[in-house]
Amino acid sequence: MKYFIDNKKKNVNTELSAIINSNFDNLERVKDIEESGLCIISNKEYEKDVFILLLLLIPNSLPIQAFAYIAWQKKINENIYETCIEFCYMAEEGKKILRNYIQI
Repeated sequence: MKYFIDNKKKNVNTELSAIINSNFDNLERVKDIEESGLCIISNKEYEKDVFILLLLLIPNSLPIQAFAYIAWQKKINENIYETCIEFCYMAEEGKKILRNYIQI
């Protein structure tokens, strides 16, 4: 499922954070981001193909809210997972903020 047309990827590793399903106790670290989705590094195991509400925290910007789903997850070590999340819906203002951020 591709939501955006032009995919440019930005490796961010520690610059961005994401909150999944309004769980503010578990701030996820974004590894990389592109217009169609992002990958996070987490100590939480997420179920594949589950739809989520994502709040993306971009420095010097308003938070971006998106509906997304867990595309895949792989275990990196005993307690760490890399999880790929694909966007399903994002408001136009959020898309604009994301595009500007990726192009920097």
